[in-house]
Amino acid sequence: MWRQQKDTMHGQLRFDCSRLTASPSPLRCLSACPSARPVLCAAAPLQEAFLRTEEKYRDDMRLLEVRLQKMGQEDRSRMDPLRNVHEQVLDTISSIQNKTARVLQDQERDLIRAFRARLAAVTVELENERKKVRGRGEERAARSTHRSARRRAGRPKSSHLVRAD
Repeated sequence: MWRQQKDTMHGQLRFDCSRLTASPSPLRCLSACPSARPVLCAAAPLQEAFLRTEEKYRDDMRLLEVRLQKMGQEDRSRMDPLRNVHEQVLDTISSIQNKTARVLQDQERDLIRAFRARLAAVTVELENERKKVRGRGEERAARSTHRSARRRAGRPKSSHLVRAD
């Protein structure tokens, strides 16, 4: 059933399983071949060791899965209070931010009111200064006309005097 072929790349023996018939196990076929018995004899302890270590790994994996599940439950019970504290901290931060925003808005409104009040006061002062300047100008004009009138009144009337050359 099995025939030996020499692997040209590595110079080792390998078995060609292209002619394998429907037999229960390839190992049984190999055991029927007399030249394969040394390979089987060497492979059997290795295979048994492999199966033992694989079984050990499966047991370890089951134990670790159980331990992980227990730890998950313990971690959840430990994490719940931490989550609650975390939520409280986030809520507190949010409320502080909201209060800070309100205070800043109030301060901004107060500053705008104070600015507008000061602007109105400065506008009134400016108008008063303009009125004073206009009043001084009218005063000067009145004084000027009054002086002119006095000068004219103090001058001798020379219109009736004719100059004789």
